[in-house]
Amino acid sequence: MMIGRIERIEVEPGVHLAVEVPQPSSKPVVMFSNSIGASMAMWDEVVSRISNQVRVLRYDTRGHGQSDVPAGPYTIEQLGNDALAILDALNIQRVVFCGLSLGGLMGLWIGANGGPRVAGLVLANTAPNFPPPSLWRERAATVRANGMAPWLRPHSIAGSPSHFSSIIRSELKSSAR
Repeated sequence: MMIGRIERIEVEPGVHLAVEVPQPSSKPVVMFSNSIGASMAMWDEVVSRISNQVRVLRYDTRGHGQSDVPAGPYTIEQLGNDALAILDALNIQRVVFCGLSLGGLMGLWIGANGGPRVAGLVLANTAPNFPPPSLWRERAATVRANGMAPWLRPHSIAGSPSHFSSIIRSELKSSAR
């Protein structure tokens, strides 16, 4: 479910991220950041419920979805600066930042470093760090090799099969890159 238009925004020389740009409005902006192995599509259901109340700004994190995949590894500071670069490119002064897992970790960095640009934070299923690094390297390798299917629980899918089908289709497209 797209609310705005998709643009590729350069966050550093040669690195472009896919960004759903919100429609102009006086409404507050909520910026959504995806979890590891996911794309901005993971927010579709939330966006459908709140888009009449706020301006939605979401993007595919570096290395995810339709964003560029420059050589890694990436740091949280680098990913946080990507989000701030998006705000700069769109001339957006203030946002509520909402992140899940990896997106939440980026939100912690943005909360500590974003200053007055941060109107609020919504951080879910996250922590200030994710040790041990080997666990996340293995998980990232699994997602690259098999997509998100190994991480989806059957009882979650049963509750909303069409929603999960659209997420899986989106993630398959993104993992094919």
